[in-house]
Amino acid sequence: MDNISNQSDQAERIRALQARRAASARSRPTPSTEMSSIGATAPRRAPRRRHAAAGTRIFLAGLSVSSFFAVAGAIGLTHRTTPTAQAVTTPSPVGTVSSGSAAATPGSTTATVVNTVTKGS
Repeated sequence: MDNISNQSDQAERIRALQARRAASARSRPTPSTEMSSIGATAPRRAPRRRHAAAGTRIFLAGLSVSSFFAVAGAIGLTHRTTPTAQAVTTPSPVGTVSSGSAAATPGSTTATVVNTVTKGS
């Protein structure tokens, strides 16, 4: 008997809840019908406020991406393969000096010093 009264109690509560929901839905004004007959415009809602940390997240995401590319670029520069270029020197005309070093002129000699090591010395 107790089980039957619980089920009827529950059914009654559900009916009352449905009646309240139906009554509240009918009492709400709809902007298309009631507002147009009055001639007023629909009230504006305040724009939603952004989350306080949203700007920081965007900033840190940009910083993270740019630092990734900086590291990738630095690694790329250190592992860059450069073709081995041979220094090509062209003989300079007589009496002129090539950039940075004195060129040997015809007729001049250069001395090469050779150090020899002997067992006794």
